[in-house]
Amino acid sequence: MKNYYIAFDSLIKERNDVLKHMVEHQTEIVNHVKTAKCYELYSSSADDLGILTPSLIRDKITSGYHKGRRLKQKPLKKGYVSYEFDNTMRPLRIRKYNKEGHLDVTFYFIDYNDALFAIPCGGNNPLYIYPTDLHKIEYREGQIWRYSTITSNSLWQEVYDFAKNDYVECKNCYYVSNLVGSDKSVLEEQNSSPLQTWLAKIYMIENKVSRLLYYNFSNNKEELIYEYGKKHTDNSYHS
Repeated sequence: MKNYYIAFDSLIKERNDVLKHMVEHQTEIVNHVKTAKCYELYSSSADDLGILTPSLIRDKITSGYHKGRRLKQKPLKKGYVSYEFDNTMRPLRIRKYNKEGHLDVTFYFIDYNDALFAIPCGGNNPLYIYPTDLHKIEYREGQIWRYSTITSNSLWQEVYDFAKNDYVECKNCYYVSNLVGSDKSVLEEQNSSPLQTWLAKIYMIENKVSRLLYYNFSNNKEELIYEYGKKHTDNSYHS
């Protein structure tokens, strides 16, 4: 069963490769942002990638988590987030400012191994890498397929299946590579596994989450642990 976890450890290793690529190519990456930037948007203060965070569940299941609210213009004397895009609306850079107008963190977007990565950086010349989550975003047929936030020893991952236009399933997991007391030879649902898994059943109306059912998996048992939104009076929801 140990091989089951190899994919997760490979993602953690890939993080190191991506960070090395960022450091080695930072000058051309920064210059590309400056020359390719065509559009800029703003939002209120936000977690992770703000309004560009592809997760459909994170702000629904995590207390105090905010994607931010899109703003028409840069606010004064308030924290905010700036989003820069090229002429195809591909994201180039995110910059987060505090209420004093000081830059807290910058995320640079790069393509690597057929995926889009967002890397948290500080400084100017040279940049330095913040020891926080690196974001990996993968799409299929124009929709989010897999979203991972990765640290040096752990990852949070969401894998999406768009079964219908109004119904999505998301397998969600949290993995700690060197978790004390864990055993990589056991099944994922067992208590000593370094992997926790959940399932989100998501119901959409006009591309927005209207209802979410969140299930925990443990010892081969499925348990509903959280509900978001209200059930409609019709019978359109899946059981």
